Amino acid sequence: MINRACCTIYILFLLLFPALFFCFCGVNTAGGFETTNGVRVTVSADNVRGKATPGSQIIICDTSFVSHDLTLNCYIDTAYADQNGDFMFNSLQNGSYNLVARSEDLKKGAVITNIDIDKLNNLERSEYAEFLGLGSISGEIVIDTTTNEPCVVYIKGMAIFDSAYTNNYRLPNVPPGKYRIQAYQKITRGVQTLIYSASMDNVVLMESCNETGINMVLELIE
Repeated sequence: MINRACCTIYILFLLLFPALFFCFCGVNTAGGFETTNGVRVTVSADNVRGKATPGSQIIICDTSFVSHDLTLNCYIDTAYADQNGDFMFNSLQNGSYNLVARSEDLKKGAVITNIDIDKLNNLERSEYAEFLGLGSISGEIVIDTTTNEPCVVYIKGMAIFDSAYTNNYRLPNVPPGKYRIQAYQKITRGVQTLIYSASMDNVVLMESCNETGINMVLELIE
């Protein structure tokens, strides 16, 4: 009788353990993947749909997006993952896009780059990126501080930037990755317009790190 009771308890444990595990760990397997520790996008024709941690902020930009000139025909849009972790961007134009996802508490995030949109391609493609600790990139930049026009330090193709009025800048809440940091300052004096720029390639940001000492000197280009 005891052995039979033990056997019954053991079988019930095997049956209930997976459900208890997913319940307590907060893992949502809808769609065949976990949504608590990353972001997954599925691309089809002109739309991008995905799943992420509920409440996550999702920003998508075309790869030519620059933060210092919003008059350009660059695309940017923002969505928030709903209570089920779902989000969607519709009616995108043909081209290449970058997606930045950040958790609601701004502690973790991820980047998915070069998402290609082709309205004639209905074949679904999926990509996944794990949420890792956000960090920051900062440094000194030699700019003209006698003007009221700021120097915009940014990552091209992403809505990550800082408007610097002093010789210091900081890009906060940046997911881990390898980036090209660019800077741009436009100064108008009377009828004369001066444009300065600088860039730093292969800036690697590790998980939860504050990368400092990324210094740049602006040079006149126009």
